[in-house]
Amino acid sequence: MPPTTTTKKSTKKLADIDGELCGVCQACATVCPVNAIEVTESYLIVIPEKCTGCGVCVTVCPVGAITLIER
Repeated sequence: MPPTTTTKKSTKKLADIDGELCGVCQACATVCPVNAIEVTESYLIVIPEKCTGCGVCVTVCPVGAITLIER
């Protein structure tokens, strides 16, 4: 069975988290279909090798701290 859009690199985009805006609520990490967002004690990290650029994290961020950037 071929991988779905959420499990392969769907675009040349990458999630980028603005550390100044991020409140570390972890909503993005919870919904990421490929577990590309790592949670630390005081910030979140996007793992570029895992991120598919799907944008689900962007839609759930309550403070607009996540954008999709070119890889």
